[in-house]
Amino acid sequence: MSALREELAQGLHLQDAQVIHDAVAICRQYNLKARDLVLKWEAFALRPVNMERNVSVPTSDLLRQLNGEIQRDFENAVQNKTKPSVNKSRLQTRGGDPSGLLRSNNNFTKDPIQDLMSELSGVQSLNTPIERIPIAVSELGTTITSKTTQRFSERSVRNKVEESLNGHLSRKTDMGEEFRDQSRCEISLAQEQTDRYRYMFEKISERAEIIDDRIEYFAEVVMEHHNIQEFANPTRANQSNIMAVGRICCEDAAGKLNEQSVVLETSRSMGMGKRVKLMLGNLPEYSVFPGQIVTLNGVNNSGKLLTVSEVLPIPLPSLAVHDAAELYEYNYGEKMQGKPIDMCIAAGPYTLDDDLSYLPLEDLLQTMASEQPDILMLLGPFVPGSHPLLQNGEVDASPVDVFRSQVSARLQRFIQQSPATRILLVPHSDDLIHEYAVFPQPAMPSKELGLPKGVVMLSNPSMIRINEMVVGIGNIDILFNLGLEEISRSKEASDRLARLTRHILQQRSFYPMFPPALGDNLDLLQMPHIQMDVTPDILILPSRLKSFAKIVDSVVCINPGYLSKKQSGGTFARATIHPLQLASDGSVGVEGKIWERARVDLIKI
Repeated sequence: MSALREELAQGLHLQDAQVIHDAVAICRQYNLKARDLVLKWEAFALRPVNMERNVSVPTSDLLRQLNGEIQRDFENAVQNKTKPSVNKSRLQTRGGDPSGLLRSNNNFTKDPIQDLMSELSGVQSLNTPIERIPIAVSELGTTITSKTTQRFSERSVRNKVEESLNGHLSRKTDMGEEFRDQSRCEISLAQEQTDRYRYMFEKISERAEIIDDRIEYFAEVVMEHHNIQEFANPTRANQSNIMAVGRICCEDAAGKLNEQSVVLETSRSMGMGKRVKLMLGNLPEYSVFPGQIVTLNGVNNSGKLLTVSEVLPIPLPSLAVHDAAELYEYNYGEKMQGKPIDMCIAAGPYTLDDDLSYLPLEDLLQTMASEQPDILMLLGPFVPGSHPLLQNGEVDASPVDVFRSQVSARLQRFIQQSPATRILLVPHSDDLIHEYAVFPQPAMPSKELGLPKGVVMLSNPSMIRINEMVVGIGNIDILFNLGLEEISRSKEASDRLARLTRHILQQRSFYPMFPPALGDNLDLLQMPHIQMDVTPDILILPSRLKSFAKIVDSVVCINPGYLSKKQSGGTFARATIHPLQLASDGSVGVEGKIWERARVDLIKI
């Protein structure tokens, strides 16, 4: 006992005999070593609330608080011991852990209480070695055989088409041999990409100015489109109807938007930045959300309440301009010869949440290697920070090593099997391999990630041209967050998913909501990279909502879903864009109408 007292006195810097006695009692009660209690005390003292109190040396009162927490953890752990161990089932493999990503504990302490407390403290006992297995790229073919992985690999139905848009059109894979050769795909930027920038340096004055400029921008757009002479200040009393423009806000900054809490925020030039409450009860239908820029017709008799009688629609940005010669070359030129373009779109996560074997990605790439699409678009996250194994610290390899062994190596093998397929990668804010956990994001560094040559790295969001098509990609779950914040009224049942997507197009922004949703880090200084300068022909918005492919305001809008949904496979999208029909004189029209000649299939992996 004297040795334990000395270790505790030295480790905790104790001199008071009573405090030393209390510390010894805790160790005896839970069969802890002195080192275990010292580590628990350090974790206790480093909490923000205790750091503010300048807690550095234990006292009897502080040790009683710590003892209560240890007791709760001990009781919870004893209850959990009766349940099957998730860690053990996860580590069972045919040949060990082939990817070498998980920690392997081969030896266990003889004392079960000591072993339990080691698990609770997150510290391995000194006599419990940790075997760290190096990553073996050559062994990617062997998969972890946890129960979830087995269920996924042994599923009876694979690559099932769940829904189709323009199903009357044929898929390229079903067409004759003369159409199956890969088409030429010229990829260029339709909008400037996001470069590297310093984030978390926004000033309140700069944020306010950007929000103000956005209101002014839409005021000019609406005035020109609807031929409005001027906008009035909606915060002032006026006995006649006025036209007003502003940003939708919630009356209670900490509350949720509802019909009784909608206010309109004006710009500094039109209303000195003041707000006025809106009464929407007279409208037969409406749909608003925080951050939305709206143009209203109404009357404010008292100066305190604007009774809205009409909400004017905001026009979409202009379409990309093509001339007839360009369209003909892209559809019937020497390298095209009337062949359609085949595009595969998938969004992460790419592995199940109880392993890092990346079986969904493996299955997808195997299917694409046999069918050889023209475009393979992969959207992050590739190594998600929300993955349970990464969150719990059960992975020895760095995120970059995980990406190199599980993603880059597979892409290298895929390129050898399908060299003409163009691969596009788009990051995600949950990616641990990207230093920008903010929206918008620059492209990922291909060299550091060991990606093969030829892979096109795009920023998030991106507006690109694939031949004559303009494709917009916003890899952030704005649809889900809009659905949580939007309030609407409709005379008839409406398509909610189409309505949410229409907000993105009308607001000309990949993230029109403000303030951003919890967990979404938005850098307003980069607002030009979030806006849409032109209306895309195809808009890709991955979301946890039900996957869909819809035509919204002549735009093909696609939510491919997630390739992996926790412990089961998800969905991906497959699009076939047919060439323009030739006129009798052998020419093509200048209007592409992609939505008329694009077939989209949503496929269960």
